[in-house]
Amino acid sequence: MSMKIKLNIQLGDCGMGMPVIRTWQAMKKLVVGDILQVSSSHP
Repeated sequence: MSMKIKLNIQLGDCGMGMPVIRTWQAMKKLVVGDILQVSSSHP
């Protein structure tokens, strides 16, 4: 069984809560079983 990413969000270097907000917004677009990939360069 292979896993396929449904949605990918790039957060860049945003910080101070924005990653949580943007991830939550993206998750609202998904259904059970979908995979969300999140990338960030913020330390």
